[in-house]
Amino acid sequence: MTKKVLIIDDEKNMRESLAEYLALDGYAAECASDGEAGLGFLSREVFQAVLLDLRMPGMDGLAVLAKVRDLGAPTPVIMMSAHGDIADAVEAMKLGA
Repeated sequence: MTKKVLIIDDEKNMRESLAEYLALDGYAAECASDGEAGLGFLSREVFQAVLLDLRMPGMDGLAVLAKVRDLGAPTPVIMMSAHGDIADAVEAMKLGA
C-alpha cells in the first residue's frame, strides 16, 4: 500500500519541497494551497498524515485542524509554522495535532 501524505500550505515552494523530500522516503504527497482545498482532499481520500501550515490566508491551520477533527478522521496532523507562538501550539495540541 502506498503511504500518502497531504501537505496543506499556502507557499508553493514549501509544498513542492516537502513533497519531493517525502517522495525520497516512499511517500506519495498530495498538495493543497489552502484549507478548503485540503479539506476537499480529506473528504475524498485517506492519508497516513497531514502536514498543515498554521498561518494561511482565509482559513488558518487551526480552523482546518478543527474541521479535520469534526470529520472524525483519526489522521495524525503535524502543524508547521515559521510564525507560531506558545498559545498557537497549545491550541493545536488541544485540537489533536
